[in-house]
Amino acid sequence: MLRSDQSRSLPSCVSSALARSRSVDQVDEVEESELQDRYGHALEQLVTAKLSGGELARPGVPAAPVDLLAALEESVQAARAGRGG
Repeated sequence: MLRSDQSRSLPSCVSSALARSRSVDQVDEVEESELQDRYGHALEQLVTAKLSGGELARPGVPAAPVDLLAALEESVQAARAGRGG
């Protein structure tokens, strides 16, 4: 964790990391305005809610997992039925 005198905004950290991961000639192609910091925004909302004593939103219930093998079998049967065989 950074001390208050070491704080940096997340977008500049992200753009710096992105710049290091690309070659020098590709860096000019990245527009900082195109980058979105959804994690930082969500974290800021969480900290604000905790500090103000407000209720924290609970994550939603995840959807039931899909049985991929059953879906594949249904797809194969539908394709065979479509061909008449």
